[in-house]
Amino acid sequence: MRATLRRFYERIDVDQNDIDEGEIRTYLKKIGVGDGFLGARAVDAATSEILRILDESADRRIQWRELVLGGKKLLPAQLLDAEGRLDRSKVGDVFESIVGKKKKNRDQVDAKDLAKVMEPEIRKQADSPLKAMFAPMAAAAAAKVAIDAIASDGEKVFTREDLYAIVDDINREVDALS
Repeated sequence: MRATLRRFYERIDVDQNDIDEGEIRTYLKKIGVGDGFLGARAVDAATSEILRILDESADRRIQWRELVLGGKKLLPAQLLDAEGRLDRSKVGDVFESIVGKKKKNRDQVDAKDLAKVMEPEIRKQADSPLKAMFAPMAAAAAAKVAIDAIASDGEKVFTREDLYAIVDDINREVDALS
């Protein structure tokens, strides 16, 4: 079964009443964000960042519409076209850039692979030296969320086909809201 944005939303929204901060924290812990040295701080930082990116209404909750419209922000920016829509024709190149120079398992991407690609961009966007210092932790957390959103059947990896499927699904959901 392919991953869909709806199934991703439902995994986080356990009470079926929008996604709140507590549900985000629980979800992040479940997928392994916060394992390690900074634990709770990592979860707090990731929760704040998710809300910053997706909570357009600033009510500290993520409604379905907000996830649909913000879903493209969960994927590599290189997938966007000039109009800000996910471009299916870029999936192959983006997947290859994530796989990079891997020698083994070039047909799949895991959180470590994705975090390596995300870290420089997160570091570049940091608005303070402290945030830049925590770029590896932020990249690791973001990669775990992305893997969980994209991977099919609860695997801890995604394939090129999984990436095509989530791009198509997000575009379909955006069109349905229009």
